[in-house]
Amino acid sequence: MNVKELFEMQRELEQHIMEKHPELKDENNLYWKVLALQVELGELANEWRGFKKWSSNQKPNREKLLEEYVDCLHCVISIGIDLGHNDFNDDVKYPTVISRKFDYSIEFNSVFNASARIQYTGDYDYLTMPFIALGALLGFEWDEIEQAYKAKNEVNHARQEANY
Repeated sequence: MNVKELFEMQRELEQHIMEKHPELKDENNLYWKVLALQVELGELANEWRGFKKWSSNQKPNREKLLEEYVDCLHCVISIGIDLGHNDFNDDVKYPTVISRKFDYSIEFNSVFNASARIQYTGDYDYLTMPFIALGALLGFEWDEIEQAYKAKNEVNHARQEANY
């Protein structure tokens, strides 16, 4: 995946948003972006369904799960841009195989915790590493994430044009 390209696409989307909402230009937008990520993570967890131990319907809809993961990715990249990043750091690599036993709930909680912490520390790796691990754990490949990100980015631009 060309993460730098996704950062550039996100930067263009954010410029589009700023044109539509100029009141945001001189604001600290990190706090609401973190909240947006947390809301999207909740939607991702809801689609995953695995925490719903009381339900007999534990099977997630993979397409919806990918869509929600990509919504989170938009937020993660947006936060990175606010923190001055143009890419994920070199030591943040997407695993092709999960080699140790991961617990989904622990990984979701790791991303939630990292998203809360980033607004105080600015430690972007602390957020991106568990987020990327969660994507791999959910069974997504870089190529499909990139393709889904690009498709959703087009939708987000169209929404701005339609005064979403």
